[in-house]
Amino acid sequence: MQKNFSIKNVSLFKIEAALAVIFLVFTFILLSYAPTHVSAEEAQIEELNQELEDQKRRINELEEKKERYKNTIDEKRSQASTLRNQIAILDAEVEKTTIDVQIKEREIDEQKLSILTTDAQIKRTERNIDENKEQLGEMIRTIHSLDKTSPLEILLTNTTLSDYFRSIDRNAQVQSGLQVNLQGLNTHNTEMLAFKSEQESYKESLEVLKDEIEAEKDNLRGKQFVKADLLEETKSSERKFQTLLQQLRGEQEGINSDIVSIEKKIREMLASREREEGLGYLIGESLMWPVPKNKVTAYFHDPDYPYRHVFEHPAIDIRAKQGTSTRAASSGYVARVKYDSGCTGSYAYVVIVHGDGLSSVYGHMSKIYVSEDQFVRQGDAIGLSGAARGTCGSGRLTTGAHMHFEVRKNGIPVDPLAYLP
Repeated sequence: MQKNFSIKNVSLFKIEAALAVIFLVFTFILLSYAPTHVSAEEAQIEELNQELEDQKRRINELEEKKERYKNTIDEKRSQASTLRNQIAILDAEVEKTTIDVQIKEREIDEQKLSILTTDAQIKRTERNIDENKEQLGEMIRTIHSLDKTSPLEILLTNTTLSDYFRSIDRNAQVQSGLQVNLQGLNTHNTEMLAFKSEQESYKESLEVLKDEIEAEKDNLRGKQFVKADLLEETKSSERKFQTLLQQLRGEQEGINSDIVSIEKKIREMLASREREEGLGYLIGESLMWPVPKNKVTAYFHDPDYPYRHVFEHPAIDIRAKQGTSTRAASSGYVARVKYDSGCTGSYAYVVIVHGDGLSSVYGHMSKIYVSEDQFVRQGDAIGLSGAARGTCGSGRLTTGAHMHFEVRKNGIPVDPLAYLP
């Protein structure tokens, strides 16, 4: 009789010990969801978030400074076109563009901090996932061990009915803790996917910003050159400035008149030919980018165009390296080819007449492959881009390498971006 009692006590001790371990594990799990300390990752995240706030504040300060220069430019533009005013405008534009570069630099730093922040968040989440998995494994092993003991055995090994119900209640607590842990693991996995997606987005934005800051630096160099060139040509003389202004305006009006008249002539000629040689079958063809799609450095009628004192910019300038292959934006007939004979740096361009009353102009061409009255299909190479100062086909009004692209509707310039994909 004494022997049976001892065996019973030993079994009871084992059960109680197992339940105590389960209860401790469950308590540890609950405590893990109410952190009592700050992890290294959390401290790093807090520090990075503070740096991000500082960057945003600095960017806002630069934006306010930039706005002041913009107001100065607008005020000067409303006044008479004098050399003094034009130099003041260029000075303000140089300062404004310098701030634009600084803003881009701050935005790049901000994106880098955002990448570091999400990296720390990913590491923290990975740690939480590992802890969850470890706890789950321990609980599953404990529950598996508990499952080997039947309710009848638990009943027999407990001295009182209240001990039996306490054991059953602890078992239920462990099962509930297992569910909480599984939910936590699912939450952490969801967070991990979100953080990784956010980090990829930050990395993509960083690459875009790097490209944009190069465009802004090119823009800054171009405006600095325009100012230096203007001072060189006028020798700080108002009379020489007005003479130069009239000369440049006359050149632009001549180019525009040539494009309008030749387009009209080509359309009349095509209308008199056989129908199959006309442009009716080209109606509805969308335009494509003449050079690989890139940063637009000057927009249609851009108020920041450095030669706005000469004429309204009737095109978009697309960032393109000197000598980039240029292709017909749509099928049509080459109406005008203006070569830079002898490569003296005069303005070279190509005009193509399309269907739907559209035509396209490709300016600052460093090399031209096509000839007048030639039919080209969309995507055909028509030459190479240019616009680097003093190079073949660049013309006088350029700040650096790019593609000058015009779209005209019935001879009138329209915004190319309204027609490009």
